[in-house]
Amino acid sequence: MKPWSRRTERGAIGVMLLTMLLSCSGNNREEPDVGVPIELARQRAARISDLIYSLTFRIPESAGEPLGGSLVLSFSLSQASQPLILDFRAPTANLEAVTSGGIPVSFEFKRGQIILPVKVLKEGRNTFEFTFKPTDVALNRRREYMYTLFVPDRAATAFPCFDQPDLKARYRLVLDLPEGWLVLANGSPAGSLQVGEHRVARFRETEPLSTYQFAFAAGRFQVVERKIGDRTLRMFHRETDRAKLARNVDAIFDLHALALKRMEEYTGIPLPFQKFDFILLPAFQFGGMEHPGAIYYRDSHLLLEPTATRSDELRRASLIAHETSHMWFGNLVTMRWFDDVWMKEVFANFMAAKIVNPAYPEIDHELRFLLAHQPTAYDVDRSLGTHPIRQKLDNLDHAASLYGPIIYEKAPVVMRQLEVLLGPDTLQQGLRRYLDRFRYSNAGWDDLIGILDELSPEDLRAWSHAWVEEAGRPVVTIEATGHTQSGTSFEVHQSDPLGRDLHWSEELHVTAGGADGIRRGTVHLRGPAASFDLAGLNRPSFILPSDDGLGYGFFRLDEPSRRVLLSGIPGDLPPAARAAAWLSLWDGVLAGDIEPRAFTDAALDALAHEPDELLQEHLLGRIVTAVWATGLWQDAELVKKAEGLLWKRVEAPGGAASKLASLRAFASLVRSESGVERLYRLWKGETPVEGLELGETDATRLALEVALRKEGEQASSVLDEQLARLQNPDRRDEFEFVSAAVAPSGDDREALFEQITAGLGTVRENWALESLHYLTHPLRGRETGPRILAALRLLPQVESNGSIFFPKRWLDALLWGQSSPEAGKLVEEYLRTSPELPLRLRRKVLQSADVLLRITGLRDSIRRPGRPG
Repeated sequence: MKPWSRRTERGAIGVMLLTMLLSCSGNNREEPDVGVPIELARQRAARISDLIYSLTFRIPESAGEPLGGSLVLSFSLSQASQPLILDFRAPTANLEAVTSGGIPVSFEFKRGQIILPVKVLKEGRNTFEFTFKPTDVALNRRREYMYTLFVPDRAATAFPCFDQPDLKARYRLVLDLPEGWLVLANGSPAGSLQVGEHRVARFRETEPLSTYQFAFAAGRFQVVERKIGDRTLRMFHRETDRAKLARNVDAIFDLHALALKRMEEYTGIPLPFQKFDFILLPAFQFGGMEHPGAIYYRDSHLLLEPTATRSDELRRASLIAHETSHMWFGNLVTMRWFDDVWMKEVFANFMAAKIVNPAYPEIDHELRFLLAHQPTAYDVDRSLGTHPIRQKLDNLDHAASLYGPIIYEKAPVVMRQLEVLLGPDTLQQGLRRYLDRFRYSNAGWDDLIGILDELSPEDLRAWSHAWVEEAGRPVVTIEATGHTQSGTSFEVHQSDPLGRDLHWSEELHVTAGGADGIRRGTVHLRGPAASFDLAGLNRPSFILPSDDGLGYGFFRLDEPSRRVLLSGIPGDLPPAARAAAWLSLWDGVLAGDIEPRAFTDAALDALAHEPDELLQEHLLGRIVTAVWATGLWQDAELVKKAEGLLWKRVEAPGGAASKLASLRAFASLVRSESGVERLYRLWKGETPVEGLELGETDATRLALEVALRKEGEQASSVLDEQLARLQNPDRRDEFEFVSAAVAPSGDDREALFEQITAGLGTVRENWALESLHYLTHPLRGRETGPRILAALRLLPQVESNGSIFFPKRWLDALLWGQSSPEAGKLVEEYLRTSPELPLRLRRKVLQSADVLLRITGLRDSIRRPGRPG
């Protein structure tokens, strides 16, 4: 029996038990579970249809005053013999009235659930009215603006609803707004009415949406409007720098228009929603969020600085393509349950590559795909906290824990392998059938596999088991086994590092080189071993088991290959193969095959000869990580070498983007007094570098890095001057908050840490994360230990008070760059003394602490979650 079938069987039993419990009377009735258990979700989805939310919110101008809300809820009920549970996670006093046809009805309200008894229900059409006050949990209220953010299960904190993805509804929204506020919502504007100093805005009824897709933002925004073809696009923003807007606005609209055009062509389905607007929000929690008709973006991801690197430009293009793709993958067809949330993300990333790549023909997209996905996915998949792409989820209350690099970065590699397995045309045909068959509805991975099975003879369920249903990656090795008349024979071996005897099926492109030159071959790995020949190669000196973005695994290099590649990766290898070699070498460092100093020296030396800008940026980032995460920052000789090479690159002739990438790495690594002084004079404008113009974002970051390394009045003056330079009120607010993390006063730093840890849920996440990075920076020495342990102990509160990415990002900010035995022991102590820590959070700790635990030799003493021993 397949895993999904087993869950379905258990779910049916759970529904029967829940129904029996709810139908009982008296004090012996068992309390319903907190959140939305899967059994409850299935029961409601089987009973409820044709759902309409008619919502009115009254928004005061002051963020300190509560919102008011009312709801007319209308739905069809197929079976009225059991009570009906709605979700509303708010204090009891926030639910003011429940009526039907204006007549009060009986109900129970406890533990975040409104229970309507059988006597108020009927088969067929039901209508109830609710008067309530939303909580601020998902309203993100700021000075002069606010925005909702309900993913994955936060709609129930704002209004009574059935907060599960497979109960799609149509929304009718009315907002009572302060004078001068503009508003963005899913539906098109349907008129407004001035009432005293308020404006009442109405919106057209939406297409069917899941609760997490419902959204509105209101405040003092500006709007830029463009008509492209027969479609009007609107951009809401709060940017005050006219030059920054003028520099970026054309590209932003053009990239959206391109993404829409390509998606309509690929899917054969016109934009399935009534309009296409988007908003740029200061310090938004994510890069973007795909609400239909109201996409949110973090403003800094779209409004680039004049010296933006090519990677910055590509990230912006990919982000826009990703969120636009969601209009089809995720919004038109939505996962039935959040265990398949990865589907919407993988197809958004998959389509983003198809959209962006043709627009940048000068870019090596094989290289870009590899660098965009494998490094981040490997960071998780090599750790003790790894997990499958598709994860079990019993309660929607824990849906946020499913998000992370495995679904965002590993899954696109897996989907690319599926496209190779099926062929591009077959996959496109299958996806078109999938979107058409389930439009404005819900579907799961099994539904898509069933469609693809109709089109292909491949055993896709066996393929899916290894790649989608199981955790980890194969360990792949290659050895030369003999010589043929024309070349060399090789044997490829794969093994399961988790001891399950699991075999992954994948196509590998192998590169080997020697005195005869470079040769490339293809091997189809299906079982534990496979063999192939490379013609024209008699004595290979190195072997790369995978040389592009298609292969996925720990491609463990043999000793001769490690030695050759560390001495200098051949320049005649394609850029993607050079990148793959660096990934394998870094894997070797973490596996204990290569000394960190040898790797870092090799990477520094390679910078002088690496011509590809994307690969240069990767090497710079890897050098920064290696220096801090492996403790090399205490190696004065190495740091001196790194400072000299990086500053030489800053001053060398060349493009501004290359200079800026090197400057960012230099600012992160610099330790010598002369280096800090050099950085200070550049920030101050006293010794500018020809061809390098610092944008506001980079100047702000340099000010923080300089202040971290200076003391007393010097640090204070840098922070004061940088604050005076900032004109945008949102960026001033952010800098005033974060700069306390590098203030010269230890009391100020400690006060900020206490403010962050005491204010979870109210302090802006991005501000807190950047501050935490500096507050626990290795250069802070003994200050960091108590903060690390205190911040670790807050992890459950971080999860309950933050967005979907907050727990992992909290841990990354806390543990990035930590390499001391003391820090490792703090993590070990926390895990050992926290047996109640949920598995989902324990995994995230192990993911973020993986390098620290390896470097300090503590990894082997911590058992993998969910496995014995």
